[in-house]
Amino acid sequence: KQKAKIIGTQLLPAFGYSAQEYYVKMDTSEIAALREDRDAQVKRAIDLFKAKLATKNEAREEYEAAARLNPNRSAHWLELSKFYEQEGNTERTRFAMNKALETDPNYAQTHWAAANLYVRLGDLKAADYELRRAADLDPAYTIQVLDLVWSLYEDVDRVMSIVPNNKPSSVTALDYFLNSRNSHGAELAWSRLKQFETTPRERSRYVEYLLESQQPARAWQVFSSGMTEPF
Repeated sequence: KQKAKIIGTQLLPAFGYSAQEYYVKMDTSEIAALREDRDAQVKRAIDLFKAKLATKNEAREEYEAAARLNPNRSAHWLELSKFYEQEGNTERTRFAMNKALETDPNYAQTHWAAANLYVRLGDLKAADYELRRAADLDPAYTIQVLDLVWSLYEDVDRVMSIVPNNKPSSVTALDYFLNSRNSHGAELAWSRLKQFETTPRERSRYVEYLLESQQPARAWQVFSSGMTEPF
């Protein structure tokens, strides 16, 4: 009897066989060989999974040992938080992140990592606080904070309630809303920025935007505020 020598049953019709007919025509030794090959593939997959799991567990145990030896290093707690999150252990995840924040409360990157964790956990109140802290400690994070908060809420007032009240963050917020041509956002950002001393250069983009929006009186008001510094 003719045998269909192929890999996989999807090609069997090309040889004039259905999957059922093919296996009927196979003898016992061929079926046994296929089963052995299948079992070997399953065993390899299981062995690979076990190896990866063992490696992950070993890494977690190493960081746990490192945290016990040097509990004042936030990097150990941050890594532990990642491992616990991957394992689905929310309680330990939060504990490790809190320890990281306690040991390094003035490091913006730690607060940024905490904010992203809380977003993933659905704790937006905690995320908002950590986002504000990150941008307050390092205004360079403001653009990332704006992107993330806008993606969560798409609410200008709530976004600006999270942006810290300092000049660099206010400048970034103004540019952010001007780029998206969001008039309400730009007005709120400017209301923050005008509390600080600004140069005409820092005000120029908003002035141009107002002129394009047919608001010459408002544009002059913004431009003329604090005209003590040259371009």
